This record gives sequence, C-alpha cells and structure tokens, in this order.
Amino acid sequence: MSREKIFEALSQSALGQLPMPEINLGTQQACAVETFIASAEKAAAKVVRLQDTQALVERIEQAKAKGMQVLCLAQGFEGNRDQANGAHSLENIDLTLVEAPLGVAENGAILLTDAQMGAHRVTPYITEELAVILRTEQIVATMHQAIEQLQLDQIEHGVFIAGPSKTADIEQALVIGAHGARAVTLYLID
Repeated sequence: MSREKIFEALSQSALGQLPMPEINLGTQQACAVETFIASAEKAAAKVVRLQDTQALVERIEQAKAKGMQVLCLAQGFEGNRDQANGAHSLENIDLTLVEAPLGVAENGAILLTDAQMGAHRVTPYITEELAVILRTEQIVATMHQAIEQLQLDQIEHGVFIAGPSKTADIEQALVIGAHGARAVTLYLID
C-alpha cells in the first residue's frame, strides 16, 4: 500500500473531537502530604518528618564530624564545602542540602530551580546524597497544580526529582546513582 493510500485511509477513518476529561483537583489536596510521603518512598527516597530544623542541623554537624564533604545551599545551614572552585570541584561531595520550593504528591517529586542549585546546575546530580528541606504547605496534589504555580519567565533551569537516580537500561539491571544522587532524603517540616 502506498503512502498516499495509507494517509487517505487514515483521514477517512479519523474520529471526531472528544471532550477532554474533567480533572477534579479539589478532593486530592486534602491528603497531599500523606500521598507525597507514600509516592516519595515508592520512588526510593527516605522521608523524615520534623517539627523544626534542629534535628537537621545536628545531622549536618554529625556528617561533618565524620569527615564527610557537605555542601549546604539552604539558608541557615553551614557545610564545609562551597561552590567557589567550579563545577569540577564538586565531584567528591558526600552530602548536599537544598530547600525545595515545591513538592508534588502524586509522584513524590520535588522541584529544584537554578535558584536552589546555586552556581552550578550539576550540584543535585553529582552529590552522593541529596538532602532536601520541604515545608508541608508547599506540597501540591498534582503536576497540573505544580505547573500552574511555576513562573517560567523567572526560571532559567528547573528539574523535578523523584528519589535517587535510577536506570535499568544496562543489561536490564537496576542501577542506583548512575546519573545522579545515590540517595535522596526528604526532610518534611510541618
């Protein structure tokens, strides 16, 4: 069958316009935090709920005391590394702490933009462990709601991250950390 005949047959059998499905977002927001936790854990992230950031300050201090290389990009926290020496100097970072402006319940993803990544976009990917502060009031139910909140004209680079890096394209074996952090810990602040 020639190409023209195929296109002609397709055009004659084309379906009419179908209405888009209605998406009820209102009922999903009520349990957004619980859904976020379940989705994030399913994506292999560790979730820790905190009332304040004091336990996280202690976690950072313990990591530094163990000799870990810690990069803190969240305000109010101090690591023992910075981004001043260029992206290549970040290759041995053990722990990076950032604060996400948004979380999505349906897939357990957090948004990071250039504002959270600091001087180098590679920061959340090159670290061994990515620690993320997320305030529970910043969790939305769906990606639809997340996209509505984005101000794209103010974002040069942004990424949604759901759990640690995972790939199974190498001989169909799951590999963690091949393209990003080996571990993601989400600190939910109530």
